[in-house]
Amino acid sequence: KGYQKEFAVGKNRPGGGLYLRNMAKDTTYLVDKSINISTEPSSWEYRTLVRLGDNKVKKVKFPGQKGQAVTLEREANDKPFKVAKIEKGETFNEKDAGIVKNLLSKLDYSKKTKRTDEYNKALDKAPKVEITSFDGNVVNLQIVVVTKEIPATDDKKKSEVEKKYFVHIESDAKAHAATAELMKDWQFEVSEYQANDFRKTRSDFVKKSDS
Repeated sequence: KGYQKEFAVGKNRPGGGLYLRNMAKDTTYLVDKSINISTEPSSWEYRTLVRLGDNKVKKVKFPGQKGQAVTLEREANDKPFKVAKIEKGETFNEKDAGIVKNLLSKLDYSKKTKRTDEYNKALDKAPKVEITSFDGNVVNLQIVVVTKEIPATDDKKKSEVEKKYFVHIESDAKAHAATAELMKDWQFEVSEYQANDFRKTRSDFVKKSDS
């Protein structure tokens, strides 16, 4: 208890093993283990933007487009989500709605870069998803899609459109204050799979009944 030593980790030995140096005694040891430690600063970043925890979402408002907006809400975390209004000829899929209960349980980004003009323009048009947790915190989240045309080459006869997905978060909650502050200068890239979790529409949860 209370016993600590500081070691510098060296290179893996070609034949196996790893070099360690005792910084207090300037003594080097060869141990029979090998580990890979990245020296890139980005590898040591804390990449979690928001962490509500499991099953903490009370209400989600998906903006949708052209009549596809939908709000899912529940009274308690052991209750099912409901849609405010079901039209005649529609059925609500409670099972599919259950996937939103863990939205923002842990949202990680893959890459952080300085905000660009292309990002800022796309952000102005990106719809907001409003997520309310049971503790009353509200997070407004936007999925920002930045497109870039890749010109045709000798190998590729047609040009291609590259899409990158970023997440932008706004919140007055103290728990998310640091993240909201970072959003002013940085853009945070996420995968298309992550982005699609926040791009749901009414048709994902409410289906037309078979006539």
